Amino acid sequence: ADSIYTINSTDSAGYTAGSNVTDASATFPPVGDAVVSEGTLTVSLAADTPAAGTAVENAARLAFTKVNLTASGGDVIVDSLVIERVGLANDSNFSSIDVIDGGTNLPLNVTSKTLNSLHKATFNDDFTVANGTTKSIILAANMVATLDAYAGEVPALSLAAITTKGDATVSGSLPLTGNAQTINATIVIGSATIQRGAYTNATSTTIQVGKEDYTYFSFQVAAGSAEKVEFSQVKVYQEGSASLGSDLINLELLQDGTKIADGVIASSKYANFSFDKITLDKGETAQFQIKADVADGSARTVILGIYKTTDLLVEGVTYGYNITPTYSGTGSSASSPVLSDNSFTISNGTLQVTRSNSVGAENVGVANDQYLGAFTFTCKGEQIDISALTLTIASTGTGSQIEDALTGLELVDPNGVVVAGPTDITNDLLTVAWTDTFTVPVGETIYKVRGDLATNGGWASDDTIVVSFTPSDTTAQGETTGNSITATPASSVSGNTQTVKAAALTITRNTLPANSNIIVDQKDVNLSSWSFDATDSGEDIRITSISFTAKASGMAATNTNALTVWADDVAQSPVNDAVADSDSGTAASSTFALEEPIIIDKG
Repeated sequence: ADSIYTINSTDSAGYTAGSNVTDASATFPPVGDAVVSEGTLTVSLAADTPAAGTAVENAARLAFTKVNLTASGGDVIVDSLVIERVGLANDSNFSSIDVIDGGTNLPLNVTSKTLNSLHKATFNDDFTVANGTTKSIILAANMVATLDAYAGEVPALSLAAITTKGDATVSGSLPLTGNAQTINATIVIGSATIQRGAYTNATSTTIQVGKEDYTYFSFQVAAGSAEKVEFSQVKVYQEGSASLGSDLINLELLQDGTKIADGVIASSKYANFSFDKITLDKGETAQFQIKADVADGSARTVILGIYKTTDLLVEGVTYGYNITPTYSGTGSSASSPVLSDNSFTISNGTLQVTRSNSVGAENVGVANDQYLGAFTFTCKGEQIDISALTLTIASTGTGSQIEDALTGLELVDPNGVVVAGPTDITNDLLTVAWTDTFTVPVGETIYKVRGDLATNGGWASDDTIVVSFTPSDTTAQGETTGNSITATPASSVSGNTQTVKAAALTITRNTLPANSNIIVDQKDVNLSSWSFDATDSGEDIRITSISFTAKASGMAATNTNALTVWADDVAQSPVNDAVADSDSGTAASSTFALEEPIIIDKG
């Protein structure tokens, strides 16, 4: 089934333009991991199709025919179903027709259908029957409120046609017709009235991203005087522009303040709630509310409600028929949606800043491009533009003014792109005032502070540097709403302390291999082992050449070959030949000019 969606500027906010489509045969969405419809669908009348019975006034989703759909040889996507009313009866018995999933008891169709002049209703809601499985569907009717003129008629519902997508085929003889139901106009089944509930909140335009456990829909169910009623399902509709499952998350259904079900997101517009059966005595009323968290969606709206009358399915306890509820009061409508709560607009996005350990408490060298700290910016709701951010510098032990010792401070994004700076420290203030505008995307982004430590800045070993700023003092604006954003927290956030160290490398001989004898023709003999340690270094150490010397004259490895340096179990190049003792009596040596430098990380 095909659908057309109109995307407005609010819905498209935050997305970047892709490449133009030039291939007229391109399919959307791209195939990727999409289900391929290629199997055979066997269609048959279920052995437990409803027996002949009685159809009464105002009955909802009255089951007429049960059909089994079995896929073999591959998955099958059902594209459309045609339901036909047959038998000695008028179409006017039915207010609408639904196709029900036999496994979930939920409609497979979004909108109930009415019969046309050919007594048929076509359903174009796609659904998949997985390979090797059987899906049962029920052809059900919603009966009109008055059947006096049609009493005694015997309608039945047939599956007249079914089409599949792709290369899938259908096996089975159609039409498939269930048992006829006799129209009765004298049995009076129960009733239920649904209205807005006692927990309804007033319309608001200031629902901030990050708001939790807020009530967006409140409704009440009142049983009539004819019989007790019970129900265990409700399908909630989102009429607004925010998306369920992405903008609005963690939907919960509560009865009189107690949670009874989590919402299962069916689409961006629908959430299903299933719960233990609730029974209401004659005349009894129960209160319900839908709570949710706002995760995203600045400038989008939330208007929750019930789309069609039978989306809250009520059953009479005495007669056992599903009942079509009546919707009344504020927010109700004769057309879909039949009940809507107030409108809520998601306002500003939010920005929270925390310390990031991607730059830990480490050593820095007296050199350029030293990382001095990192911060995680968590942005929700909309992209946020920052146009002013003031960094504070705290340092110990510099022999000259910090303004001269530390320069060119930059803010760098995860891709290494400088988004603010380079800017020098403001004289006498120990601050860096960045006024470059950069955009923080929705989600978590780590920004790092980088600067140059001047060699003539008077730095001494073990001097420290700490960078910090107060997020609430930044100048920020939401890209979608255009509103000013106050970042959190209102207190200062500091990066990890950096300790100034000179470049240093400590080399020590390992205890192994110890003095020992070597067997002639032995392979891969470990002649010497050393540890190279840059723990106390302010910079990474780059080693390009290593020279090994015999302990004394006459102790050179003259009867060895393929001398190889290994670093962290990785063989280095080149491989040197055996060495010979010098004629002068000095110890011989072998120098390895490394083709690839060995890097010893600082710290």
